[in-house]
Amino acid sequence: MSGKTPVQFLNRNHKRLFGMIHAADPEAAKQERVIVLLSPGIKSRVAPHRLYVKMSEAFARMGYTVFRFDPEGIGDSEGEIHEDLMADVLGGVEFGRFVDSTLDALDWLGREMGATRFIVGGLCGGAITGLLAAAKDERITALIGLGIPCTSSAITNKDPYRFMSRGQLEGYKQGYFKNLLSLKRWWRFVTLQSDYKMIWTALTSSSKKKDHGTASEPAAEVSDLNPLFPEALFSVLESGRRMCLVFSEADRLYWDFDEKFLRPHHDRFARHADLCEVQVIAEANHIFSFPEWEQAMMQKVEAWLSRCG
Repeated sequence: MSGKTPVQFLNRNHKRLFGMIHAADPEAAKQERVIVLLSPGIKSRVAPHRLYVKMSEAFARMGYTVFRFDPEGIGDSEGEIHEDLMADVLGGVEFGRFVDSTLDALDWLGREMGATRFIVGGLCGGAITGLLAAAKDERITALIGLGIPCTSSAITNKDPYRFMSRGQLEGYKQGYFKNLLSLKRWWRFVTLQSDYKMIWTALTSSSKKKDHGTASEPAAEVSDLNPLFPEALFSVLESGRRMCLVFSEADRLYWDFDEKFLRPHHDRFARHADLCEVQVIAEANHIFSFPEWEQAMMQKVEAWLSRCG
C-alpha cells in the first residue's frame, strides 16, 4: 500500500463506513502506531479547509500510517442522524455518539493491517470522541486534541449567556469597546440588529480574570461541564497515556477548559501534567483557518509526536 488508498468496512450495525488510508513514507516508516483522525463534529473526514488531508500528509512524511474516516451517519458513510437541533447533534457527539464507530475502525485496522496501538484524535468533536474512546480502549496509547470541548452543547444551548466563561465575556467586552467609533456597529445597534442581552452581559460582567493555573477553586454550583470529560481525561492520564491538547486563543473552548475544568481540578491535573501537553495558538480561531495558525498548530503537534509519539 502506498500513497492514499480509499477503503470501506462494516461497523457493528452493519453500516458501510468509508475512509482513506495515508501510507507512511517508506523512507521514514519506523513508527509502530497508526494515527486515526476522527470526525470533527458533523464534518466529514476532510475537515474544514482540508485540514485532515494536510495533517495526514504531514504525519505520513514523519513515518506514520494515518487513517481518516466518516463515522456512521456522517459524510459518505451509511446511517442517519435523527436529531433536529444542531445543539442536540453536537451534544450527542460530546457524549460519545461516534465512539463505537471509532472502536470498530480500530478493530478493522487490526484485522487488515495488524495494527495494535493507535494515536487518535482530531478537531473539536474528533478530540472528544478520541478521549472517550481512549477511556474505553487501551489500544489507544495517545491523544491529539485540537480545541477539545469540555462542556456540553446540549446544556449550554438551554441558556448560552448563563454559561459564558469570564475569558469569553472579557473578549466580547474588549470587542465592544474597540467598535465604539464604528458607524456600522452603531447603525446595527440603533436599528435593533444587535444582541442586546449579550452586550449587557459582557459589559456588566466582572473584568477581573484569574491567572491561568492558579490553585484550585470550588466548581461553580451550576455548570455546563460535560460530566464525562473529567472522568475520561483522568482515566487516560492515570493509566500513563499521553495527550497533546492544542487550543486557539480566540476560541471560547480554551476559556472553558481553563475555567471550568483546569481550575476546579488543578491539583489532580498537576499530578499528571508531564503526560498532558497544553498549547495555545495566539489569536487563532477554532478551525485554524489562516495558514499561519495552521502552521503553528502543526509545528506544536509534530514536535510533540517527535518527542512522545
